[in-house]
Amino acid sequence: SYIIDEDEYDNFIEELANYGINSVEQFEESFEGEFEGYGERVFAEFSEQWMETCGYTIEPEFIANCIDWELVWYSYIRYDYRAVEFKGNTYFFSNI
Repeated sequence: SYIIDEDEYDNFIEELANYGINSVEQFEESFEGEFEGYGERVFAEFSEQWMETCGYTIEPEFIANCIDWELVWYSYIRYDYRAVEFKGNTYFFSNI
């Protein structure tokens, strides 16, 4: 769900500060995406999107459907990104 009031906004800003994101510039430089929900499914979705964003393609498509995207997150991507869970959503930020 979306952040809809000032208290939620303040709590989100406070949560970001716990991760070292203290300014608009830091947010803009490191924000990579927002996904609805928490947990492994979201990590898998982010990993698959990240690969596409980087320009990687996996052909044929039936092979791409066999990739354990959650494992990609835990084995590689999580070291360069952080996931912030807040109010039903997961926000991804690069470690800059």
